Amino acid sequence: MLRELLADEGYLEKYHQLFGGFIRSYFDSGNFVKSLDRTAALISPFVEKDPSAFCTYNDFLAAQKVLREFCLLRAESVKGQLEGTIGSTNEGQQKSGNAGFIEASFADGSALDFNRMGNSFVSYNRIR
Repeated sequence: MLRELLADEGYLEKYHQLFGGFIRSYFDSGNFVKSLDRTAALISPFVEKDPSAFCTYNDFLAAQKVLREFCLLRAESVKGQLEGTIGSTNEGQQKSGNAGFIEASFADGSALDFNRMGNSFVSYNRIR
C-alpha cells in the first residue's frame, strides 16, 4: 500500500516534506540527543545495579554511544537522500556508485551486539 501511495508524486512530495520536518525538528534541533540522554540518565542507575542484567554497565554505556552515533549518522543520510545528494533507492545508489554515502567505517557496531536476542547483528561501515 505504501508503495502505491508513494508512486503518486503529490504524496511522495508530501512524505518528503513531513520526513524532512521530522529530521529538522528532532535531530537537527538536538531533541534526539536530549531525549536519549534523558532516557539513559533515567535508567542508568537501574542498569548499573541490576543483578540479572544481560550486559555490563560499561556495555550499556558503550551501546548508548554507538546508538547515538548511528542515529545521528542515519539522520544525516536521510537528509542527503531528501536533498538528492544520496540516492534514495537501491537502484539510485547503485547507479551513482554509492556517491554521497555517509562514512561510518569508524563506527563499532559490536557494542550493540549483546542486543541480538538470537538475531544476527548486521555490521555496517556505511550508513545509507
